[in-house]
Amino acid sequence: MPNFVRFTEATRHDHILLGEVRLPKDSIIVFDKGYVDYARYDLFTKEGVFYVTRLKDNAVYECGEEYDISDDADDRILKDEEIFLFYGKNGQEKHRCRRIAFWDSKNKRVFEFTAYFVHSTSITNNFELSAETIASIYKKRWQIELLFKQLKQNFPLKYFLGDNQNAILVLCT
Repeated sequence: MPNFVRFTEATRHDHILLGEVRLPKDSIIVFDKGYVDYARYDLFTKEGVFYVTRLKDNAVYECGEEYDISDDADDRILKDEEIFLFYGKNGQEKHRCRRIAFWDSKNKRVFEFTAYFVHSTSITNNFELSAETIASIYKKRWQIELLFKQLKQNFPLKYFLGDNQNAILVLCT
């Protein structure tokens, strides 16, 4: 069950929302790369909260240990490795996470996760779950995106005149 839901005005940048998120230890939060905040990722790790997201193309990192991919693993898992993301003033801060690359044959592309999604690079701070599980978690997040897309197609809001939190709450009630 969702633990945190927040409606915000359209002009508010997504990554600011991460600062408001308070989750119990061992929770897993999944979000898109628009929410990039490496300092917050580090805080999640210290709080015992796991995240799964995509790695931005311009991320600065160095590779650490590469993990073996088991013979019985999904053959779309291309890579599973430890990385260190650099951030902060002059890139002096460092965050340890995991990068998983996954091939999406349907869309003919790679996803990378920090505990991330297939044929993209994902990143995560969870070193216990399998690469396949991490990819699956991100894939579930994508289902939410598809739901939003379907809602927009079936219920166009071209006459919706409001871009603040109140207007959204009125629409949803």
